[in-house]
Amino acid sequence: MPITVDQPFWADQLHQAHLGTRPLDARRLRAWDVARALDEAHLLRPHVARVAGVVSAEHGRERAIDRLERLIR
Repeated sequence: MPITVDQPFWADQLHQAHLGTRPLDARRLRAWDVARALDEAHLLRPHVARVAGVVSAEHGRERAIDRLERLIR
């Protein structure tokens, strides 16, 4: 549930990429909305898992650390 600063933007980006549910509006939050979002999140799991596998295979964290270490030497 995005609330401040850039959270609404990133929540919408995740939703557009089918990696997150439609962002909930904290000002108009209802139990039905939360239940729907949980159901939708469950349906997104296979797609999110595929994307997570691709991102993990990029070894981004390790590559970033290597790059930073080279910069400070």
